[in-house]
Amino acid sequence: IYDYRPLPVNWRVLYPDGYLMLTCKDMTTEAHALLDGNLGPMARIRIRFHLLLCKYCRRYVRQLALTLKVVEQNRQINPS
Repeated sequence: IYDYRPLPVNWRVLYPDGYLMLTCKDMTTEAHALLDGNLGPMARIRIRFHLLLCKYCRRYVRQLALTLKVVEQNRQINPS
């Protein structure tokens, strides 16, 4: 569906891997960093761009956020 051709060489300074669009596999590895707020501005832009186009990754990030919230609430109720 999406065009994953490499970016022009002069854009590789911004995107070292040569691609603007992240894959869904990339999103699964970056989702935690997104929710933790541990990303630079360009990484956040790439992730937000992917999330605009991919309803499955939006769902994944939403479910991950909910899971992390439930785990944190459980830790507060039952500290180990």
